[in-house]
Amino acid sequence: MKKRKFIDIFAVCLGAFAFIAYISYLIKLVLWPETVSAVIICLAVMALTAVPIFFHKKLAKIIPHKIFTALKVIYFAAGIFYAISFVVMCLYISDVNSRQVTPDNLENDAVILVYGAGLQGERPGKALQKRLNTALELYESSEGATIIVSGGQGDNEVRSEAEAMKEYLCERGVPEEKVLMEDKSRNTVQNINYSFEIIKEVGLEDSTVVSVSNAFHIPRIILLCEKLGYESVPALAPDPDSRFIFATLVREYMSYVKLILFGGE
Repeated sequence: MKKRKFIDIFAVCLGAFAFIAYISYLIKLVLWPETVSAVIICLAVMALTAVPIFFHKKLAKIIPHKIFTALKVIYFAAGIFYAISFVVMCLYISDVNSRQVTPDNLENDAVILVYGAGLQGERPGKALQKRLNTALELYESSEGATIIVSGGQGDNEVRSEAEAMKEYLCERGVPEEKVLMEDKSRNTVQNINYSFEIIKEVGLEDSTVVSVSNAFHIPRIILLCEKLGYESVPALAPDPDSRFIFATLVREYMSYVKLILFGGE
């Protein structure tokens, strides 16, 4: 009896963790809107985790005992899997980020690949500015580095992210011929594939490729590069808002799930 009660309490705790996680992500979605599918998934997960907790007694009366017991086992197992895999993802992110390139150890002929993010009007948004400023620091420490800015035009954007990124860098002293644009991509997989095509076209395939993005995005980029057969090392840009670190981890978790299930984005 005590064991069963302990399992019930533990299951509630696991469900509450997932519920709180996706509430935090929903708040982030309200402040920083994404796709409709993201909202639907977020609400669905919240319902799947919250209903068994808040309506446990009512469900026990409605659902046949054997089926209800089986559902409890599934809920418990799913909660354990989510918690463990979430921790594993966090450890992976920490490990990849610990291997980042800094201006002090950057090779002179490196290719600095900057991944796009949302624009504010015609200018780079806060997250994208952080990435570009990191790329600038790397470029200024290297004598012969080339920068590739990667990002197409989103449905709600007035121009391509790559165009805005190149303008931002050139305004800060980077020569135009040192900034190559990849302005067709719509997701991270395309960012990587299209950018490495440019790297091959200009004869820089033997150079070290440094991927620049925010701390939570970079590990997935490195994983995708390995999966797609490319080599790259990470360089971390500061995250734009530390208040949403947990919500960003929740979003990344869903991105990893999508990567595992569908092999891309």
